[in-house]
Amino acid sequence: MKKVCLQCGKEFLPKDERQNRPAKYCSRACSHKAQKTKVTLVCRQCGREFQRKAYMKEWSKERGPFCNFECYGQWQKSHSLGEKNPNYV
Repeated sequence: MKKVCLQCGKEFLPKDERQNRPAKYCSRACSHKAQKTKVTLVCRQCGREFQRKAYMKEWSKERGPFCNFECYGQWQKSHSLGEKNPNYV
């Protein structure tokens, strides 16, 4: 199955795609560039802008980006109450 490189946008066929590490880049060069590329994100809790590596941007899609663990903890405290808490009975 063809994939699109997250760095250069080129379509490629993965040579060796493991279950726990799906191919994201067409080459090692693109993989290394992606690790050096920074993006500016806005903290979902405090609104502060901060820098992260571009590949880390994908990690924060579900809940949102946070500038540090303190902001993440504050957000989680206010958004995991009652029925929103996965341990709610």
